[in-house]
Formats: sequence, structure tokens, C-alpha cells
Amino acid sequence: MANIWRLRINVVNAQDAEKMKDCVRELSKEYTLVPTSDNPDDGWYQAGLEYGDDFVCYTDGIVERLEQFNELAEKVAAQFPEMPLLFTQFNTDNQGLYRYESKDGEFVRISPLKVTLHTNDAEDFNQLWACAEPLLTAQGLNADVDTATQEITWGYNEKNEAQVCDALIAKMSEQMPDIQVVCMKHDVDNHEFGGLQYCIMGKGEGEWKKITGATFDIAYAIWYASLDSALWLTVYDAFTDPEKCIKALLEVIRKSDSQGDNILNYSVQDIMFQEEKFLHLLQLEDKQWLLDLDNIEADCIVLGGMYKRRQHFYDELFTDEETGEQVTIQRYDTLDTPLWSGTAEEAQALYDKICSSRRHALQSPIVHHWISYTPFNPMVIVEQTMADLENMPHNVLMEHPAYGWACEELGYAYYYGEEQWGYHKDLDKARKYYALAEQVKANTQDEDLLRAGNPFNA
Repeated sequence: MANIWRLRINVVNAQDAEKMKDCVRELSKEYTLVPTSDNPDDGWYQAGLEYGDDFVCYTDGIVERLEQFNELAEKVAAQFPEMPLLFTQFNTDNQGLYRYESKDGEFVRISPLKVTLHTNDAEDFNQLWACAEPLLTAQGLNADVDTATQEITWGYNEKNEAQVCDALIAKMSEQMPDIQVVCMKHDVDNHEFGGLQYCIMGKGEGEWKKITGATFDIAYAIWYASLDSALWLTVYDAFTDPEKCIKALLEVIRKSDSQGDNILNYSVQDIMFQEEKFLHLLQLEDKQWLLDLDNIEADCIVLGGMYKRRQHFYDELFTDEETGEQVTIQRYDTLDTPLWSGTAEEAQALYDKICSSRRHALQSPIVHHWISYTPFNPMVIVEQTMADLENMPHNVLMEHPAYGWACEELGYAYYYGEEQWGYHKDLDKARKYYALAEQVKANTQDEDLLRAGNPFNA
């Protein structure tokens, strides 16, 4: 199921409605936004622009088009700095609700954001609070202090983020150089967990990173599982020792009934789907609860696990000969055994099921990657992705990462020759697809594209 968002501009005063809607109609000519349609062939949801009495709404699951409407909304606010407007971003899967109001020609978040600080133990927490309390008081900030979970939380907004969040946390960390603090920014409007960014702060230094992919899933699973006090896991553990957390979560799943706790199971499944370095934690008994989930991510893990060899990952210190700096490098050993066994018939059935799913396009590169471990044809996923995207306008297509990935895979297939899948060496076709992939990478700045480079540029 696509990740569908509804973006909506509302007037506060009814007399402003027509002026706002006329502005949207004029600005929309600059973009590829289309009116909503009742055509059932357009998908299970009605994508496009919708004009109501006092609002304009845009619905879509394509990120590029959603970003276009966000930009359009900003232009509307700038054009009418004196007109009170509301702007909402709502995810139909309850993944988020974001509310804005116009002030001086800009949309500003209505609801504040929050930041939470976590420590490893009670002793560290007491020192953190002794340091934090006078700094927060000086800024006029009221913090929520939870000694049970060892958390300090206070609010901020986008305009004062640098002052009352980033700089304040750095100052606290400078005053207690021997203590490591995990900091997490989250959104009160976001569904449940609401994690945005995290930072592991020490000696006043740390880098804020987005909470995405497996990192998000681990933190979310820990947040969700924290309802079970027997785990004794915190968000601190999620960011500092993810492997420890996954081991504990897997034990919870294995002790549950056959269906398990679906929310927890899905989170762990997503971790395994995205991060191979945790696959060695799976055991033979995990195959069944993955199959019970009955979705494309779990099916990929089960199918790939029939052929993929176990790997044990470990960190090794490496000294740079030029700088003398010590850096940590992740290495792994490959073992002789797969994750689990399966019959040829079972594997074929899983492969057919994955290829027939209409959701595979949402995870195309990862699905292709999992199938590449097997004797089955992974190019089917590339071909289906191209078919799914072929009706997009050219300008939208050239800013779609999935299209860039598919072009790269086709370039590779034609450059080296993948005869077993029907792709004979053809340098002209290879050059064409590699060039398209380069264009998409330039437009999107997606570093995942062409990591191995373009062989024609060598």
C-alpha cells in the first residue's frame, strides 16, 4: 500500500476563499499537479487537486508531486502575507499530522517539537539533571523529568531550535565530558513514536542524524516494547547498542504465540529487511513467524535466507598510515550454512508471490537485492518497476530515484551481459541507461545511485 498524504490549504476567513483558490489555480500551471479523478484505474485512492468551499487539497503518494504542492503552498502564503491561512499535512496511514499557520508570509508549525535526553544509568542521569536544570531555567524552559526512564524533555520550535535545543545540549555535554548522552528530537503531532533526529553527544560534540530506515525501526520497536518492563530496554540502548536490542526483541517474539505481536514483529522484520548485518541473529524458529506476517518484506527474508550464507559482522580498529587516525571498520566472516532450509517448490512459490505483488515497486532496490541471492531472475523487479513508472511525465520521471535505480540496473545488464535473463551485451543500450541514471542522480542528489560509477566514464 502506498504511503498516501493529504496536503490541505484552508482559509480562516470565508471571504478569502476565492482569492486563495484563484491563486492556487494560477500557480499550479507551473507544476505537474493534476485535478483529482474518479477513474478507478488511477488507483485505490483519488490523487490530485481538489477544490472545496474554503480549501484546496492535494492527495498523492508520489514524493516529487507532494513536494511540488508544498512549494506551491509556500508561494500562496508569501503572496498573501496579511491573509490568515492554515496548512495541514496528513498521512492516511496515521504516520503523521503536521499543522501550520501563516505568519508574515510564511507557514509556521503550530505544535511545538520536543527533545528528549537519555542516559545510561541513574548516576549519569543525576549528573545530567544537575547540569541541565540551571541552563534550562536561564532560558525560561520548563522540562519534564522522568527519573524512572532517566529522561529529560522540553519543547522547542523550528525558529528557536538552534538556541534552546542544539546549543543548550552541547553546553550540557561540555560540562560533563565523561558522560554519553543520547538526544532525540521528536514531533508531538507525529503518530506514536514521532522520532525525527538523534545525536549521541559526548564532550560537547555530536552529529545530528535523521532517524530513518533500520535506525527508526529499532528505536520505534524499543519505544513500543518499553511497555514490557521486563525488557529493561530504553531509547538509549536503541542508539548505542542496537544488536543487544534486537536480541531482546527476538526473544519476545519467540515466546509469543504463532501470530505474535504484529507491531513488534513488523518492526523487527523491517530491520532485517534493510540491514543485513543483523541477519545472523535470526534462528531456524524465526522462519515461521516471518511467514505468518504474509507480506513482501518477510517473504524476501525467508526466500533469501534459503540461499544466503550466514555472516558474522564485527568491528575492527584501523590506523590510517597517512594521518595516524584510528577509525573503526566493519568486517564480516561468511559461514557455510544458510539461514534456514527450504524446498525448491517452497522457494518457487515465494518468488512467484513476490513478483506478483503490486507493492514490490515501493521497495524495488531492496527486493531486487534479496532475489539476487537466489537462483531466480531479479530483473523481473527491474522490468516491473519500469512498467509502473512509464506513464509518468518526463520531468517527474527524471526526478524519481526508483527510475534512476532501474536505469542503472538495465545499464549494468546490457554492459556486462546478463544472458541468463535475456540481456545480451549491448553497449549502445548500456550507455543510454547509464546516462539516464546519471541525470536522475544529478537531479535528486541521491548518493545511492551509481555507487559503483558509470563504466563509460572510467
